[in-house]
Amino acid sequence: MKFCFPLPNYSPFDFQIADDHLLVTKLIFPEICNTAQIRVGDIITEINSKSIKQIINEKSKLLSVSNYQKLIFVLSTYEYNLIWPDKLSQKTLKVQSGSKKFSTELPLINAKDKAQVTVLSNYINNKNRKKQDHSLIHKDIAYFRIDKTLDFINNVDDDKIDAKNGQYFKGCLTEKSHCFDMRGYPDWSGFAYHYIYKYFSPKENYFAKYYQPDLKNIGTFVYKDYDYFPIIENKTVNTYHGKVFILVNPETRSASEWYSMSLQKIFPHSLTIGQQTSGADGDLVKVNLPGDYILQFTGNGIFYPDQSQTQQTGIRINEVIKYKDQDILDNRDLEFERVLNSLK
Repeated sequence: MKFCFPLPNYSPFDFQIADDHLLVTKLIFPEICNTAQIRVGDIITEINSKSIKQIINEKSKLLSVSNYQKLIFVLSTYEYNLIWPDKLSQKTLKVQSGSKKFSTELPLINAKDKAQVTVLSNYINNKNRKKQDHSLIHKDIAYFRIDKTLDFINNVDDDKIDAKNGQYFKGCLTEKSHCFDMRGYPDWSGFAYHYIYKYFSPKENYFAKYYQPDLKNIGTFVYKDYDYFPIIENKTVNTYHGKVFILVNPETRSASEWYSMSLQKIFPHSLTIGQQTSGADGDLVKVNLPGDYILQFTGNGIFYPDQSQTQQTGIRINEVIKYKDQDILDNRDLEFERVLNSLK
């Protein structure tokens, strides 16, 4: 995939925001980084005399996100290139490298330099490819990844999809654990909405309350009798008694949050683990503003049946998992580790 780099300058290293600092995770241009004495594992506390905490606070007033965890996720996404506090092509960084603290000058990558852009594109492609290939494989775990559910029906004729999925889910009943990885956006609504409901849910699955704007009384909302579940004739229930894990993080947004709430209802004994979700369920409304600005917000109200809020706050989580700097550097998936440890 060829990427467009709309901003003039990009970092010669990749990073992750952790607490109140940038953690250097990968040197994309080692020569530039070495000249600036930047190494993997270094902690950057200031950029051009502004603390990382101050920069995050400034960006929070400009970016359309629902909560702090989503803000950190967006600012940590390399290709978005949003962490820099100004347009200067060279930055002065305050760095902590082990016990050593120092300031250094860092030239950024010129997005008009074709050779450098090629390196950036290759890096982002490789990084995204590894992310796409990331999976949990274990003989006792039925693993479902919400952004790769079409894999279940690839090369399957339309008239055979029901039988194929029925055979697959019947086999899943014997697995010790089910793991629903909701850390992404659904590639196919039929998986969670239709098939998970069809094989595992009771007939009624009222897992949320959906409110839409009352156009007759602007500024107010009314309850909508939403299609919470499909109508399936002669539906049967296959009760699953094994362990069920629902993995979430700030990439769990909108439809992913909606389907995660459905899973929580279908599997009441499930554990939802990870980090705060986007808190952005309820459809997307865009308003064009002067100056080519776009204001985005959710247009409908989404609550749990007991009226608990989901927008801004995100969905309910049973176990919050926090990553330390070394976990990030080691590319650990603590959610996967939690699932695997449950089988011991």
